[in-house]
Amino acid sequence: MENSESRVKIFHDDVNEIISKNLFNGSHVSNEILCSKGCSDCCSQLVTISKSEVSLLLKIPVKINLEQLKKQHHLTTDNWTQELSEEEGKCVFLNRDNGACNVWEHRPANCRNYFVTGSNKHCSVFRRDPNLSLSLKSVYADVCISAFYALDGGEASMSDFLYEKLS
Repeated sequence: MENSESRVKIFHDDVNEIISKNLFNGSHVSNEILCSKGCSDCCSQLVTISKSEVSLLLKIPVKINLEQLKKQHHLTTDNWTQELSEEEGKCVFLNRDNGACNVWEHRPANCRNYFVTGSNKHCSVFRRDPNLSLSLKSVYADVCISAFYALDGGEASMSDFLYEKLS
C-alpha cells in the first residue's frame, strides 16, 4: 500500500475514534442525531478534501459522472446553490438508487464529521432551514482534520480535485 493511502486510512480511523468518543461516548447527543443509512439529504453540498484523500478515492472502482463533476468544478459554497440544481449538487459518489455512499469506507474526513439534529427534511443546502435542523460536528475532529489537511498540502473542493485528476 502506498504511503499516502496508509496515512489517510490511519487518519480516517483517528477521526472516527475522536468523533465516537467526543459525540457518542456516554453523551445525550447520539439520541438527537437523525442520520441513518440511506439518508443522503446532506450529500448535496460542497465537500473539501485533501490530496491524499482524492488519490485514495480515485483507486476505488466506482463510476464517476463526469458531466456532473464538470458542473460542480470551480464552484464555491457561495455559489453552489445558485449555479446547480439540487440533483446536480449531489455527490458524485452517491448511489442514486438507494441513497448509499459508494465509497463509504473511504469517504472523506469532512463527510465523517457531519451530523444533523432536528428535521432531516431540511438537511440539504438547497432546502436548509437553520430553525429546523442543525449541523453538528466534533470540534476535536475538526482540529485533527485541519491539521492533516495542512500537513497534506492543503485542501480543495472534492469536485475540483477530482476534475483536475480526471480531465
